[in-house]
Amino acid sequence: MFNVLSQIVRGIWAIEPSVAESYLPQIMLVLNGKSVFDNPDPKRLQAAIINPDQSLSWSDSLSNANAGSIAMITISGPMMKGDNCGDAGTATRTKQINQASENQAISAIILEIDTPGGSTEGLIQFEEAIKKAASKKPVISFVNGMMASAGYFAGSAATEIIASTKLDKIGSIGTMSRFSDMSKALEAAGVVFHEVYADRSTDKNKVFNEAIAGNYGPLKKEILNPFNDAFISTVTENRKGKFNLSQEDIFTGKLYSATDAVNNGLIDGIGNMDYAIARAKELASSTTKQTKSSINATTETMKLKSTYNNIIASLKAKFNIEATEETVMTEEYAEHLNAELGTTKGELETAQASLTQLQSDLAAAQKLASDAAAANETAKADHANQIEALNEEITELKKQPGADTTIAGKSEDVIESDGIVDPQADHVIAATKAGF
Repeated sequence: MFNVLSQIVRGIWAIEPSVAESYLPQIMLVLNGKSVFDNPDPKRLQAAIINPDQSLSWSDSLSNANAGSIAMITISGPMMKGDNCGDAGTATRTKQINQASENQAISAIILEIDTPGGSTEGLIQFEEAIKKAASKKPVISFVNGMMASAGYFAGSAATEIIASTKLDKIGSIGTMSRFSDMSKALEAAGVVFHEVYADRSTDKNKVFNEAIAGNYGPLKKEILNPFNDAFISTVTENRKGKFNLSQEDIFTGKLYSATDAVNNGLIDGIGNMDYAIARAKELASSTTKQTKSSINATTETMKLKSTYNNIIASLKAKFNIEATEETVMTEEYAEHLNAELGTTKGELETAQASLTQLQSDLAAAQKLASDAAAANETAKADHANQIEALNEEITELKKQPGADTTIAGKSEDVIESDGIVDPQADHVIAATKAGF
């Protein structure tokens, strides 16, 4: 009860004002020390588990979830950090969201939301838990009535937002503070308040005392405006460009119907709980495929890293680079390696040029040898033809009367040749003709 009173009296609230007014009777009951709910249902503090067969079970820790289950966590009524009036506070729901996020048996999370907003206490931690969970598995914010103010602040961190009907209320992106000055009524009842501050505590409660006195500027400047800026920044980042701001400013605190909320990008669609469950399963299946793809990519990365390490080891051995236990390519090491590679590249280019020249010279020499061989074959053929012609001429001369073809020291009728023309052949022919 004390926690509830504390949050009501001193807290900063992000809540739809019209709803805040409706809760004044309950607040008065609490302030008078009376319980709003006599026998709250214990299940309201638990999280539900949607089993693969669509059956429902309840759990405090979600440890009994079967593989492929969906966790359903309810955010209902005015949001407070602590458990209140039979409803779980954001501290309890934050713990349950973290449990669902870490449980491998749970494939997705559905946040069933029906809240006008509430206290900013514990709100940041709640939103961060949803965002962290959404980075690991699909999270659906399922609006079942209203998701306003602080409710939208937190629920916007989900993967998708789905409203149950077109009449659901979404938005109220804004910040307010409501407080009551009951000093006169209490004074009339005989109650006298004395506030005494330390000498150096000149700023303590200053903005609230200024507000009670009618000066709201410091409260807006120092508390409400900074939180409101953070509110807008957070939901804008969470929705990642989904807001449609072409028609109006949605950051004025206005509350929208689900139909309008779809059009301006506050939510992603409208459908019942069955649709939300089906959508959660669809997103979970897609996430599983992406995870498998990521595992494959990691495997390929490991292969590439192994190849890289092998190359580095080879280069270290080749260039006598000092080996280290680390294979990380530091800037200094990279410069050293590049220098070594540059030198080697230059040497290889020089060797390549020399090889190219040698190949050219060899080709020229081979051509000269081929031309010489061809010329020799031609000369041999010419010589053979000349000898054959001479022998034919000698044969004709021998047939002439009185012809003498005797050569001193020889009695051959024909000239023999080893492929070189006999220098005496002309003389033989001349002598033969002279004897004619």
